[in-house]
Amino acid sequence: MKKIYNYTFQLVCIYILLLSLFSISIININVNYYHTYVQNASQEKAVVSTLLIQSQQDTKTIEEGSINIVEENSSTQQENEVKSTSSEPKENVNIVDTSTFAVLSQETVAISHYGHDCYGCTTGYTASGYYVGDGRIYYNDDMFGSVRIVAADNKYPLGTILRLDYQNIKITAIVLDRGSGIGDGKKFQIDLLTTSENQAETLGIIENTKLEVLRLGY
Repeated sequence: MKKIYNYTFQLVCIYILLLSLFSISIININVNYYHTYVQNASQEKAVVSTLLIQSQQDTKTIEEGSINIVEENSSTQQENEVKSTSSEPKENVNIVDTSTFAVLSQETVAISHYGHDCYGCTTGYTASGYYVGDGRIYYNDDMFGSVRIVAADNKYPLGTILRLDYQNIKITAIVLDRGSGIGDGKKFQIDLLTTSENQAETLGIIENTKLEVLRLGY
């Protein structure tokens, strides 16, 4: 009986020992898993933080680029507006095709150019009373649309419509001005209005221009 008791006690001890070893093993596994999980979580958090920072930097770069593009476009637009304003005034131009209009008479003339700011041009008004002091070069006629303004000889009454043909260019113009140096027997027969005297000097003189009268006076 005593021998059986000792044997049973030994089995219980062995069982307790095995159970203890198994528990320690489980604890080690859990501890290793926890360390691994914490390490992976830390790495994942670091990666997410890095991606978030990179995303914020990319967004900032895109926003700065967009702002720069908007500023450049705005600057370019302002420069174009300044150039447009400085070159000539804004006019509502409606060019009418006059190719089918009857020609009353024609001749060959020499054309000069002048600006509203020419020497002796002080009032800003043409001989007809039309204001050109702001640099405008067109007159809107009910029948012929937007026509260029010219000074011509007295033989052409104010309001006369002319078609000027030179160097493959056709210009429909209206006589609204006079000039002491313009007319028959003088060096130039037609003086074409430009936006400024500087432009007039650049354009110079045009010889052998075909002039056709489309309307005599108003």
